[in-house]
Amino acid sequence: MTTQKGVPSGSTTLVIGRAAVGQDAVTSRNELTGLLSITCEGAWTLTTAEPRKLVLASRLVRSSLPGACTGGSYAETLALQEDGTIRFTSADPSAGNPSGTLRRTG
Repeated sequence: MTTQKGVPSGSTTLVIGRAAVGQDAVTSRNELTGLLSITCEGAWTLTTAEPRKLVLASRLVRSSLPGACTGGSYAETLALQEDGTIRFTSADPSAGNPSGTLRRTG
């Protein structure tokens, strides 16, 4: 399980599994807190794999508040860094093209 801290008023958790191209490889959970507590859950399908980089297409699976989470299919990139962290970048313009450093937990 990998968690990204630093999401404004919340966190992102990714569970990364083994998969072939075309299969679901990641589940995501974004928890945003503030005036409202919103949870967005997604599934990511592997589109390309390199030894240190995965590119995936994400899709929304569930939202705790209809219309609060971005939908559609977006390119998500996970790149393994030398220090063992994962650099996350998203091509989701309606979410502000989020990015960050993920660290393994648990």
